[in-house]
Amino acid sequence: MINMSVFLDTGFILALKNSVDKNFESTQFWMRRFLKNEFRQIYTSFFIFNVLVTFTLIRIKNPNFTKNIREHILISQKINLLNVDQEDFDNACTYF
Repeated sequence: MINMSVFLDTGFILALKNSVDKNFESTQFWMRRFLKNEFRQIYTSFFIFNVLVTFTLIRIKNPNFTKNIREHILISQKINLLNVDQEDFDNACTYF
């Protein structure tokens, strides 16, 4: 096991669920490795989740695709959703 966790960002998740995306094969390869526990934990955030749902509804305009992404993240036993509270947000703004 690689002693590193993984954070799934918007682009990765979109490519993972979109077979016509140019990065589809690459994300499939990496997600298989993540799910085999080659890395420690898999994370994404509620912020990323909200961006994905909003983006797919407004830009892609495919409610079924949106539902598929939503269910993929919420049902997954392997993907941990992180919440950022006000203190975390304020600290990040101070550092960056």
